[in-house]
Amino acid sequence: MRTFNRHIAVRVFFGVVATDAVLMVLNHLTSDSVWIVSLWWIVNFPGFPLLYVLLPSMPFGLAGIVCSMGCVGMFSVFLWSAVAGYAFRHRYGA
Repeated sequence: MRTFNRHIAVRVFFGVVATDAVLMVLNHLTSDSVWIVSLWWIVNFPGFPLLYVLLPSMPFGLAGIVCSMGCVGMFSVFLWSAVAGYAFRHRYGA
């Protein structure tokens, strides 16, 4: 029987949150960096279908953009950590 590995999931969660934060700050500081933007899109790719659900209910303006990008980022982080926790599970002997 294989069980969910919480330690790896928590490590991946904090690692992806830190990576996402660094990429957003670097994207804000540099104007034309294709590598930073492409890495940010790869990290947050699983959460972008959530935008089609959230955008009609978000207010127009900076607050709506920040809130929707935060929701997309957190959904992506939770998904990446769940995948890592299930992919690298503990194996216990019966």
